[in-house]
Amino acid sequence: MKKQEIHSEAHAILRELQAVFETAQNAERAGKMSAYMKDNFGFYGIMSTERRLLQRPFLQKEFLPDFAVAKELARLCFAHEKREVQYFAMELLGKYKNAWVAEDFAFFEGLIQTKSWWDSIDFISPNLVGNFFLNHTDLREELLPQWIENEDFWLRRSAIIHQLRYKEKTETDWLEKSILPNMASKEFFIRKAIGWALREYAKSRPEWVLDFVERHEPQLSGLSKREALKHLNKLP
Repeated sequence: MKKQEIHSEAHAILRELQAVFETAQNAERAGKMSAYMKDNFGFYGIMSTERRLLQRPFLQKEFLPDFAVAKELARLCFAHEKREVQYFAMELLGKYKNAWVAEDFAFFEGLIQTKSWWDSIDFISPNLVGNFFLNHTDLREELLPQWIENEDFWLRRSAIIHQLRYKEKTETDWLEKSILPNMASKEFFIRKAIGWALREYAKSRPEWVLDFVERHEPQLSGLSKREALKHLNKLP
C-alpha cells in the first residue's frame, strides 16, 4: 500500500471509532476520570468494560487492518484528545505481536514518549515491548541499554517492567541490569516500578527476589522493598 492509502484508511477507521465512542460519552464520568489522571488527558467518560464492548468489532480478526495501517492508526490515536482512543490503539497493537520487526522498537519508543503517563507505559512495556523482546531476544543487548539509563524516566520505567509477564522466562541478568542503575532514583514511578518488577518475579522465584533485596537493601528505597516483599511476608 502507498503511504497516502495507508493514511487514508487509518483516518477512516479512526472516524468510525470516534463516532462509536461519542455515542457513549458521559460528561460527568469524563470529568472524574480526567481528575484521576491529574487532568493530563481528556476523556469520553467510558468505563473500560463498556469501551471494550464498543471497540470489539474493530478488533475482530477478520476486520483487522494491514499492520502498516494499524501502526498509522495508532499514531493518529495517540494524537487524539481523548484517552480512551489511546487505550484502543494499545489493545489494537497487541493483535500484531507476531508481525513486529526490529524497526518497531523505535515505534514503541515513540508511543511511550507520546502523552506519557503510568497507564500507557504500564500497558505498552509488558504487553508490547515485552512480547517484542520475546520474539527478538537477539536485539535486547543492542536496544534495551538505550532505555535503562535514559534521561526520560518513562523509558527507564519501561525497561524495568518489560518482563512483568515473563514469569519463569524472566532473564534475571536483565532484571538486574535495569534495576541497579535506577535504585538511587528519587522518582516515585521508578521506585514503584522496581518493586513491582521484583514482586511479580517473586511469584515465580521468591528465593531469588529475597536474595536480591538482601544484597541491595542499603540502596533500595523503602517503597521498592515494600513492594518487592509484599506477598512474601518477609518485610525487614
